[in-house]
Amino acid sequence: MFAENEQVKVAENTFKPGAESPNIPRPFRVVRAIKGGKFQRIYADGRKEGGQYKTDEVKVLDASPPYILKNVVDSELVLYIVFIKK
Repeated sequence: MFAENEQVKVAENTFKPGAESPNIPRPFRVVRAIKGGKFQRIYADGRKEGGQYKTDEVKVLDASPPYILKNVVDSELVLYIVFIKK
């Protein structure tokens, strides 16, 4: 984690091949792919959703219910994330 206060949390997350994130809800956030790749979101109800980040791509994402993010390729996925706390 790079910084955190009452308003934001800034972090860089590296997902090795096959790695998964914790199953947590996410607040509104801005994500920049330092190193892109394909991933899968796995929701508590078993629903799966595929996605991809291209290197240097920036996405603005709304708050979301809990899910696991899984790296589904044979290379690292590196994301720089600014979480906006409300």
